[in-house]
Amino acid sequence: HMEGWFNQCPAASGMGDPSRNRQANVDLVHWDASASRARMVELKINSDDPEAALRQILRYGAAYFFCRTNGKKLPLGGRPLMRARHVSLEVVAPYEYYRDRETCIERMRDSLSFVDSAELSMSLNAFAFPGNFKPPFKNGREVKEKCQGPDLTEEGRMVIDMFENLIPV
Repeated sequence: HMEGWFNQCPAASGMGDPSRNRQANVDLVHWDASASRARMVELKINSDDPEAALRQILRYGAAYFFCRTNGKKLPLGGRPLMRARHVSLEVVAPYEYYRDRETCIERMRDSLSFVDSAELSMSLNAFAFPGNFKPPFKNGREVKEKCQGPDLTEEGRMVIDMFENLIPV
């Protein structure tokens, strides 16, 4: 029901410290083929560390940049996402999550200044849920159960409305 959106997309598979034995998945990815734009979204609901979320999405952006610049050596060339003209790295969370974090967000945004060319640009964005939005799901399994069927559920409609009304931080 959300065209171009994908959840739990592998990122940085096989990169980093293998002893951590952790999958690195971007919570949500949106691919807009007509604009060659991608959104990588780290979704935080019950968490209290905005800096960690921002670092996490920046790591995914760094992994993307690595794969993009080394594309000829990696089997990724045919993937549409590898041809993005712009990648927006985003953290989406309740507004109070960001309280007193504006300086940190700006500093991290500035760290992306090296990725800005005719072929690729990146941005870092922090968004808050609109109004008193409370996520109707506990986990990804519930999202699939309520949003993957032929008919859009009320919970699915709530999620679509939320993404259409995010508040920039």
